[in-house]
Amino acid sequence: MSAWHRAPHTAPWFSATTVDLVAAEYEPCIDGTDPTRVHVLEIDGAPCGYLQHYLVRDNASYLEGVGDPDAAAIDFIIGEPDLIGKGLGPRVIRDYIETVVVSAYPDVPRVVSTPDPRNVRSIRALEKAGFVPGAVVRVEGKPERLCVLHLSGRGTGLSEPSD
Repeated sequence: MSAWHRAPHTAPWFSATTVDLVAAEYEPCIDGTDPTRVHVLEIDGAPCGYLQHYLVRDNASYLEGVGDPDAAAIDFIIGEPDLIGKGLGPRVIRDYIETVVVSAYPDVPRVVSTPDPRNVRSIRALEKAGFVPGAVVRVEGKPERLCVLHLSGRGTGLSEPSD
């Protein structure tokens, strides 16, 4: 994960770039002391990124910035540079929400994600996955673009991603 955080296409968005910093950030998620659930993305058995989800209300600083206690939140990274720009992001985001997030939180009405406003690639992947970019909010003092996906009814309400 530290290598993915240091990759040229992701480095501007991450501060945990050493093995020790990544361990400090993610060990509480892995050992269950933090309610955030992390998942490694694999393609053909090779790890190439990760996704995570949590309820907004379970993270006080995130709730303060986002202001939506009823939503679930996701974060994601495609860590391997050779997989960028091939349409993988929107498909992975949609599949993750449909198979993991909705199963974990079947009654949640919305899913949010808040990339850095300068992270155009992530914002575009979220748009293609059905999210609507909105206001810039501040989370722990940093500006983030609030992107919202409204879920409808019993299913996700997602339609096919746009190109």
